[in-house]
Amino acid sequence: MSALLAPLPPGGMEIVDFLREDADGLSIDRITERFQEHSREKIRDALESAIEDEYIERIWM
Repeated sequence: MSALLAPLPPGGMEIVDFLREDADGLSIDRITERFQEHSREKIRDALESAIEDEYIERIWM
C-alpha cells in the first residue's frame, strides 16, 4: 500500500482534528503535551497523513 493510501494510525484522526482547530499554528510541543497517550511516532505519522490529505485535496479541487 502506498504512503498516500495508508490509513491514519489509531488515534490519528483525533490528532488531525486538533490541528485543524488550533488557530495558534503548529507546535510539536503543544501537540505532544495534548496527546501524551500517543507516541511521537504516531503523532508524526498523523501529521504526515494530514499534510498528504491536504495536498491531495488542493490538487484535486
